[in-house]
Amino acid sequence: MLCSRGPEGRCGIVAGDGFSSRSDSSPFRYRFREAASDYAYLLDRGYGEKPTRRLVGDRYRLTGAERTALLRGVYPAEEAERRRKRLTVEPTGVLWIDGYNVLFTIRNVRHGRPVVLARDGFLRDVAGSRKRPSDSCELEALIRELCGVALPAGVQSVVIFLDQFFPGSGQHAARLRELGFRNRRGSIPTEVVRAPHVDRRLAAWVRETRGGSQSPQGLVHDGGLMPKITQADERELRLPAGASCDFDSNVAGAPVTGSPEISGVLAGSDSEIADRCDAPLFDHARYVLAGSRSSGLGRNYIDIRRLLGEA
Repeated sequence: MLCSRGPEGRCGIVAGDGFSSRSDSSPFRYRFREAASDYAYLLDRGYGEKPTRRLVGDRYRLTGAERTALLRGVYPAEEAERRRKRLTVEPTGVLWIDGYNVLFTIRNVRHGRPVVLARDGFLRDVAGSRKRPSDSCELEALIRELCGVALPAGVQSVVIFLDQFFPGSGQHAARLRELGFRNRRGSIPTEVVRAPHVDRRLAAWVRETRGGSQSPQGLVHDGGLMPKITQADERELRLPAGASCDFDSNVAGAPVTGSPEISGVLAGSDSEIADRCDAPLFDHARYVLAGSRSSGLGRNYIDIRRLLGEA
């Protein structure tokens, strides 16, 4: 939507930035630009995120979606730069995917919900991000879209993690394994792991492996390349394509045990997981959306760095 104050808008907002000048048909209003700028200014000077977000949100009378956009889109400059430098568009080795994180981001974009290209370079959804799909047909379509876009040629294998408590995760795991992933050269080994609270498990896995643990606990085996792992019977994981059971060595870009040419990349937009390891990062949802037939982020899309005049 073009700014009403000129073809490019004196406020610096142009077509596709998701702003509405005269109605609430878009979740973002022009005052959000000033709010985001003030919020970034204060964060960059060391003010706490939560009180600052409340202060700025109240001052500009931001909507719930706008406040969430600050939360998920604007980070302190140094923090954002650290993650942005780790982003890669050509991952290599083992790709470790935070499954539902990627699937739900794609889903919310397809539903026209607001999304931000955050200051750290990741695409994140805003409103409705907690509304998870329950329709099996919708999940089937999302899984097909995820598996249907060929990964970069350097990806040699995939391990995708699903929250085992999400309804239907067993069926989703089976379908992901059935379809499998491929890179630009052809099919690649694919493993699916269900675990409780995947967002916490991935971060905890990094901590455990650094502390000397051989493999994560509490995983639910779904067949394929991994043996059953339980807290009572923990054995070494047999990961695909020569990867070791040390999550940190895989995702941190260090050579993997027994296969020096293989490294790994973490796929997903969860900043907490990203900040707990030194892995290269891959914005898988954005990659899938860019590579699918029905691409486009719609009018409810904001590029935060562009909004702040940083890009």
